[in-house]
Amino acid sequence: MEVRCGKCNKLFRVSDDKISGSGIKFACTRCSEYVKITSEDFEQYTLSKAAASSLDMFEPKQKSAPAPAAAPSPAPSGSLTPAPGPQPTVEPMAASEPMPQAVQSEVPASSPPEQLVRQAPPQAEPASPAREEKTAREAPVAAPSRLGVTFLIFAAVFIVLGFVGYDVYTYNVSSAKKNQRPSLTSIEGLTITGAAGSIEPNGDLLITGMVVNALDKESTAWYVIADVYNVQGTVLTKIKLLNGKQIYTRRDYEILARRGVNVQDLKANSLQQQGVVIPPKGSATFEMRYLEPTVGIANFNETLQPFDPVELSKEIAEEAR
Repeated sequence: MEVRCGKCNKLFRVSDDKISGSGIKFACTRCSEYVKITSEDFEQYTLSKAAASSLDMFEPKQKSAPAPAAAPSPAPSGSLTPAPGPQPTVEPMAASEPMPQAVQSEVPASSPPEQLVRQAPPQAEPASPAREEKTAREAPVAAPSRLGVTFLIFAAVFIVLGFVGYDVYTYNVSSAKKNQRPSLTSIEGLTITGAAGSIEPNGDLLITGMVVNALDKESTAWYVIADVYNVQGTVLTKIKLLNGKQIYTRRDYEILARRGVNVQDLKANSLQQQGVVIPPKGSATFEMRYLEPTVGIANFNETLQPFDPVELSKEIAEEAR
C-alpha cells in the first residue's frame, strides 16, 4: 500500500502483511512527521484492489508490444515494487526515532503515483497503461465501514425512542392534569349545633347556630350551606356562609341597596376580611339571612361542606361585580 506524508508529501510503500488490524504509524524520514495508516484506510485500499483484480479477469485481453529483454519479470501477487527509474536512497532517521519495520521503501514526492503491480491471470500479457487508466476509472467507490453503518443505525433508533418517550411523557402529564381533583378543605372535627330559624319583622328569614371545633388545632376555613325548602320539598334558595361571613348574591345586593346599605363597602369587606377563626376545642356562632323570601317557606337544612378555596373566591368575586 502507498501512503504519503501529510506534511512534506513524501511517498512510502508499505507491505500489506505489515499492517496490523488497528493500523500502523511511523516517522517520516524527511520531516519526522508521523505517517498513519488506519484500519479504515487499509480496508478501502483492500476493497479497491479486489475490485480492480476482478475487472482484469473479465475484461478482454489486449496485446501490447513485447517488453524489452532487460525488463524485470512481474512481481508476485500482492507485492509492492518501487517506481521505474533509479531507486531512491532511503534517508536514515535519527537514533532516537528508528525507522519502523512496517515501511518497505520510500519514493520522492515527484514520483508518479499508483506503482502497484497486480498479478495477472495465468498466461495473461502485461496490462498496457491505457488499460490501467480504464481500470482506475471503473473501480467502484469503497463501501462504508461496518462501524459507520452500525453508528447510523443506533443513532436512528435513539432518535425514534426519544420521540416516543416524549409523546408518552406528554400524554401522561396531560392525563394527570385532567384527572387531578381540586384541593378541598377538610371539615374533620367540625359540627353544627343549635341551628334555628325565625322570621324577622322586615320579613327576612334568619338562621342562627353554632359551629363546634373538636380538634386540638384551630379551624381557619369553614363553609356552611343552608338549603331552604317550600311545602313541596323544592329548594327555594341556597344561603352560603364562609368563615362566618354571608356570601351575598346579586339579588341580595339589590335588596340591600334599596334598604340604604353601602353595597360597595359591603363588597370590599367580603373580599378583604378574613372571617372568624374557630379556636382549638372551641366554637363560633353564625347568622344567615334569606332576604325577602318567597311565600311558602316550610323548612331549611344547614350543613358543613368542604370547598375549593380558589373556585369559591372566584364565585365571590363574580357576585361582587
